[in-house]
Amino acid sequence: MSGSLPRPEALIEINRAKFAGEAYDQETYAARLSTSVEQICRKQAQIGVDVINDGEFGKTTRGPIDYGAWSSYAWARLSGWQPGEPGRLPALAGRRDRAIFDEFYRELDATSFISSSSMGGRPPVFVGPIVYIGHQALAADL
Repeated sequence: MSGSLPRPEALIEINRAKFAGEAYDQETYAARLSTSVEQICRKQAQIGVDVINDGEFGKTTRGPIDYGAWSSYAWARLSGWQPGEPGRLPALAGRRDRAIFDEFYRELDATSFISSSSMGGRPPVFVGPIVYIGHQALAADL
């Protein structure tokens, strides 16, 4: 089974504009996304993947592979988060894996490998109950 797959350049190009907060043509984005998903699903079928998926192409990325893509998806579809303020503990900082693998996360956090750019470059903090608000986006994905 596949998960997040490398994005084609045509999709990355428009994602760069989205990340930068620049204007982009919604219809062009929808067409490129549709074409990209169709191509990756066809490729998965050709190579014998049992459970075909969209490669998570609907998650905005800055390059072919971007492990921070989930944040652009989650922050836009969940309420209860906001950009953190200096000195305030990030929302995910208290996770058990971060405590167990502290050295790894310190090194990772010092890089731009995982981005919180959709939150203005600052890690999010909880400000209320986490509620799913992405129903319209989900309908578009489906």
